[in-house]
Amino acid sequence: MPPADPRGPFARWRDSSRTTALAVVSAGTLREENERFRALDAGLGPWRWLTGPHARVRYESLGELLRGEAATLAPVPYLSRFQRGGQVVEVRLERLDAGEALAMLHDVTAELGRQRELQREREALLHEERMHAMGVLASGVAHDLNHALNVIALRVAMLRADPRLERSRRSLDVVARVVGDAARIVARLQDLARRRRDRPSDPLDLAAVLTGAVEMARTEADTAGVRIEADVPLAAPPRREPVRKAHAERRTQRILIIDDEEDNLEVLREVLELENQEVEAIRSGPEALALFDQGERFDLVLCDVGMPEVSGWHVAREIQRVAPGTAVWMLTGWANEIGESDPRRRYVRGVLAKPLNLERLRSLLVASPGPTAPQTNAEAMH
Repeated sequence: MPPADPRGPFARWRDSSRTTALAVVSAGTLREENERFRALDAGLGPWRWLTGPHARVRYESLGELLRGEAATLAPVPYLSRFQRGGQVVEVRLERLDAGEALAMLHDVTAELGRQRELQREREALLHEERMHAMGVLASGVAHDLNHALNVIALRVAMLRADPRLERSRRSLDVVARVVGDAARIVARLQDLARRRRDRPSDPLDLAAVLTGAVEMARTEADTAGVRIEADVPLAAPPRREPVRKAHAERRTQRILIIDDEEDNLEVLREVLELENQEVEAIRSGPEALALFDQGERFDLVLCDVGMPEVSGWHVAREIQRVAPGTAVWMLTGWANEIGESDPRRRYVRGVLAKPLNLERLRSLLVASPGPTAPQTNAEAMH
């Protein structure tokens, strides 16, 4: 049986602790210290306050730190953190009844690292949640703006086609160009929110992008006394698209438009009628499906995506069930968010973006197949 340790509990803790550094300061002198204290103080470099108003104060050693802090120690204990390089220690000082100051020190470097890592994870999660919320908001705003731009673009296209307004052609061209610029701004809004799923194929004027970035930074640069010199390089000659011949003459087709937005519905109907098409305009999915259930058939269906009661995708699926092979195109302000691999695309020929490109629409009128003969709906008979 080993002999009993004659030292008291405090002395045994002081000498054997591997986590707590202990020291006693009396009359400005470091009187007692344990091995853990000496190990913490063995590094090089000064200690400084981690935070607080005394951040400029430097101590060359832990002994100097304790003597300096104990000199102004109030009867109330205090807890502070000090740093040397990448190491952080937590110091608790307490005034004893006899006037000495007892110091307990812990190395909290690893704990602080874990706290910082946890904080970074929380900030990353919060950032992700904010980006998601911004994406949802941007998607809704983009959808509504594209609806409005679609009405404007098609109305302008109709005015430009009116020979009586030839004198206003220049102004109408400007409005059409501004609408196109606005549509590209909306697309960039979707890019910012990371909700685009398509692959933009429009050429990018890199010189214009860089010039804009330089101009944005020029004010701050002038304030800081920095001069910016920009040299916009010679551009390649513009690429000329070959003239495409129509594959077939345009003919009158029976077209169904489905859109809950009345302004969009009316302007698209008028545009198609100017193209000598026979148009049926419906404001809801159930009404459109009722026509198919009654045996009605159409050469081309243009359907909005976001509608009350049922979505455009549901309408497209039901049309293919009742009248397989019907040429259905989705027409939506969310076109940029619908990827090429979206499984819902199997119900449609493709997705058209709002604002609608009138030439793209005309190409559909040429490419669409011949009229579909009315078919008996077997399910409706039972």
